[in-house]
Amino acid sequence: MPRHNSKSNFKTNQIPKMKSKLKLSPAKSKEVDHIIDVVEKHTGISRKDILGRNRMEPIVDARHIVWYLCAEHLGIHLAMLGRHFDCHHAAIIHSLKRVACRIVVHRDRYFTGLINEIAKELDCESVIPQMPHVERVKA
Repeated sequence: MPRHNSKSNFKTNQIPKMKSKLKLSPAKSKEVDHIIDVVEKHTGISRKDILGRNRMEPIVDARHIVWYLCAEHLGIHLAMLGRHFDCHHAAIIHSLKRVACRIVVHRDRYFTGLINEIAKELDCESVIPQMPHVERVKA
């Protein structure tokens, strides 16, 4: 049985239309640039490094903060974010989980404080996930 049916309903002329839907609007793109600038200012990591592929921990942390703020503050779809930063959306998902884990599970005060400072400068509400309230059961 052949993999591709010659009478397939999928039309190849639809591919450019689908890709164009994954581009950020100019307004959102400016907001992303502003987030990058603020993160660059607070972390001391250059824009080139944030947008690059270097895997040194401080650079990765800055990059993850940018992605986290873009997803949480701007509400950008993960596939669009991946396309804008030229990476796979799975990398974005991993970074969001990693940031949330450092904040909630490890309670990294430096990291949480840094994100809060950046969020204040961006004039957005705190984007820090809160621990769910768990009542202790009396024994």
